[in-house]
Amino acid sequence: MWYDGWLDFARSHPLTAEITHAYFSVGAKEKKTRNARMAAVEDCTRAMKDLFADRGAESCFELNPGNHFVDADLRMAKAIRFLTE
Repeated sequence: MWYDGWLDFARSHPLTAEITHAYFSVGAKEKKTRNARMAAVEDCTRAMKDLFADRGAESCFELNPGNHFVDADLRMAKAIRFLTE
């Protein structure tokens, strides 16, 4: 979701499969970077969560402490739990 134009692409194309659940997670510090592309990741991720929800997928967005690499194993476990319950 940090690629330029990704949101526009996602909004203009249907999902290619029936997606029933979508889990999105981002670190709270990611928005504070000087890199403009990475600083937009939180907003883009929230927008993707809303897009998937609008398309019928039960969606979850979590803002986690730290950056992209903090507690990656815990964040992955939470995603797996959400997607399999």
